[in-house]
Amino acid sequence: MLEKGSDANEKDPNGKTALMLAAEKGHTAIVQALLNKRADANEKENKQGKTALMLAVANGHTAVVQALLHKGTNVNEKDTKGWTALMVAAERGDTPLVQILLDKRADVHIKEPKQGLTALFLAAGNDHTAVVQALLDKGARIDEKDSTGATVLIVAAEKGQTIIVRALLDGGADVNMRDEHDTPLVMLAAERGHADTVQALLDKGADVRAKDKNGTTVLTRAVERGHTDTVKVLLDRGADLHEKDQTGFTVLMMAAVNGQAATVQALLDRGAEINAQHNNGWTVLMLAANKGHTAVVRTLLTRGANLQVKDRNGATALTLATQAGHSAVAQLLRQAGTNE
Repeated sequence: MLEKGSDANEKDPNGKTALMLAAEKGHTAIVQALLNKRADANEKENKQGKTALMLAVANGHTAVVQALLHKGTNVNEKDTKGWTALMVAAERGDTPLVQILLDKRADVHIKEPKQGLTALFLAAGNDHTAVVQALLDKGARIDEKDSTGATVLIVAAEKGQTIIVRALLDGGADVNMRDEHDTPLVMLAAERGHADTVQALLDKGADVRAKDKNGTTVLTRAVERGHTDTVKVLLDRGADLHEKDQTGFTVLMMAAVNGQAATVQALLDRGAEINAQHNNGWTVLMLAANKGHTAVVRTLLTRGANLQVKDRNGATALTLATQAGHSAVAQLLRQAGTNE
């Protein structure tokens, strides 16, 4: 067909040329023959604006990619979404193809317009550590922000991608950066329960006592969400176990009122004050009893919580449990020796 002088750039009903079809299927010999007949390697298919290079990359056809690049195809051509071949390879996690494209000067800084993502974002977002490292080695901007204002490090910390977080930090990312809501990076990982990521951030100098714009600490947020392993990491690294808010509410009280028995146990193991009182006179035991958290009440009783403490209105933990209709908790308190 080629020998008869047919147009090598003619498109089929779907808007693809013979070169595109051959590249998509990985037919290297046919691709080479078409290129020798001056098929346009930069021609775009009609629907999504993809080139033969993009189609070859999307399907992992390394030999085809090399043939196209050897013939001078534009490595930084964009499709209708604003994606380049490098972005496609990065999202797929195809490290060899990423390296081939980088060696041909693929631009690591190009952003797609919808979300403001670079190849680095796409690789990190899909947990492709080797690709992330390859992009960093070629100078990918580590503090680039997407359309939401998030950096790659913020995204990785939120997802608990510890290895990628370490790579980004080793590449010079700011360990104490904050997101668009002024939330510290280490808090973003802690509130999602990514204990290993929190550890990695602290190892690189993150402030264990950092606060968000509302004055909430990292420890408070981890306790609030019931992430016991993360709480342990933070306490081991110097978080303030005895911190209180303006009303006298401690992290132990927060764990108790939320019914987080394992977190209560961890806090007590590290010396949390079991009989501390809120400004209204309520103790940790009272808070748990009022909410009907049987497991927490049992833990507190086992650890020696004072049953006889009264609040400003003269109510004890048993009074509160009874008033709230928590019969199982009330029975536990009576068995423990409450004198009422």
